[in-house]
Amino acid sequence: MGDDTDFLLLYDLAPPEKRAALLEAFFTHPDERRGFQHIVNDSLLRARLEFEFNQTVPFEQFHLLVEAGFACPTDEFRSRSKLAYGQVLPNVAATDRLRDVPPVVPGLWDVHRFFAPFVEAYIARNHGAGIVATREVLEVALDIEDRAFLALVVDAETGKQVFPDACEQMAAMLAGAENSPDIRQRRRERLDWWSIAGRGVEIHDMLRVRPQADFAPRHLPCDRDALKVLLPADDAPYNPK
Repeated sequence: MGDDTDFLLLYDLAPPEKRAALLEAFFTHPDERRGFQHIVNDSLLRARLEFEFNQTVPFEQFHLLVEAGFACPTDEFRSRSKLAYGQVLPNVAATDRLRDVPPVVPGLWDVHRFFAPFVEAYIARNHGAGIVATREVLEVALDIEDRAFLALVVDAETGKQVFPDACEQMAAMLAGAENSPDIRQRRRERLDWWSIAGRGVEIHDMLRVRPQADFAPRHLPCDRDALKVLLPADDAPYNPK
């Protein structure tokens, strides 16, 4: 199992007044604590790292990457997947500037290595306006007919849904179906690209208010310590499985 951690999911969904306590519970080194805050508070830097690792990014933040010269729309491609055979689909790509200009965060000697375990815990972050994804990601999602993922994909330039049929089908499903045990298992078993080094299989839904009390971090003790911060004081003691 990789060293990916659920802490970023917990942090994003936590009430703002509890985030300082979350940081104290998770990080033992102050430079790492400050470095993490620096990245998550910098929309452009977080979007850049997310795009590098996951090849997906929220629609509104993709345009930050374009303005900074880190990403751009590129040539469309024709799908060969049976789910969208012959359909011409949009594509986006990283630029040379993204690859050639390393990010710098005070106190962190390797920003990519530091942030990888956090951002690789999920495959996409949804703020409600959809996500932009590269051809590589779209082809994998089409091959396994991951309608939960495809329902979020929008055209990078127009913001319109690329797979409206998938959106209609998902609208009829129960909330949270995008991360149902069945779809998570299919992603793990059938996706070489998404399963490398413990890469996450979650869709990180930022529309949730906070983690549910029964949210169970995958395996790291520091994640479980952070989750305790979010539980109401009158909840029963948290006993991880």
